[in-house]
Amino acid sequence: MFKLFPPNSKTTGSAILALSALIFSATTLADEPPVEATSDAVEYCESLGMVSGHSGYGKHGGVHWERVAKGRALRKADNLGATHIVWESATPRGAFNGHVTGNIYECE
Repeated sequence: MFKLFPPNSKTTGSAILALSALIFSATTLADEPPVEATSDAVEYCESLGMVSGHSGYGKHGGVHWERVAKGRALRKADNLGATHIVWESATPRGAFNGHVTGNIYECE
């Protein structure tokens, strides 16, 4: 199946150095999550579409449903490369759940 090779100090050292550089670059180059903005603030930005988030079902351990739903929508926006989000709606679904939507933008 697989052959195990004895560790080579050159190879091991190079691998550790490469892994360290990768981890360092991933942590220092991480961008900020999208900023909540008004429609005036994104007037000259590129629209990337719309995202939504749902709180799921349940009481969320005392956290208000809107915070949970916005967090999920913000993660989607971040994955799509958005720098700003303008919230369009926040609709409750019962006492502990809800749904939010927002338009996302890329601003320079």
